[in-house]
Amino acid sequence: MKDTVSRGPRFQHDNDDYSITTGQIEYAEQTKLYLKIFRTAHQTKADILGPCYDALGDNAWQILCEIHLHNLEAVPIGIGDIQKSIGLSATITARYLDILRSEQLLRGSGPDGRLDTRNLKLTDFGRSQVAIINKRVGEAIASLFMHS
Repeated sequence: MKDTVSRGPRFQHDNDDYSITTGQIEYAEQTKLYLKIFRTAHQTKADILGPCYDALGDNAWQILCEIHLHNLEAVPIGIGDIQKSIGLSATITARYLDILRSEQLLRGSGPDGRLDTRNLKLTDFGRSQVAIINKRVGEAIASLFMHS
């Protein structure tokens, strides 16, 4: 029989080659639940945000969250704040914001539809998309606590 290093009580069966601990079982089950929630969160963001999530990945979600949080707190947020928050260059951040604007998630401020890069705002549509994602992901996280 092989020795295993583990914590927690051991349950040994006569036909087992390995001993199993309750700690290992709990860890595996908990890890599976977490991974399913992460998968649900990722799929939800991809489903709701569509092409911009396909193009930008989680950076799209981070930008939207940062802007929405600042908008809720009535604190202006500019392109420099986004750069610092996410760690992107000015050029890349501007491109990402333009993609989010083209998807009608960010509001333009001028007659030409350009963004006010000193005071970014979500559109009504952008806020609704963030709310849908928050609700679905929140429900997935809440289900984790129900299973714990």
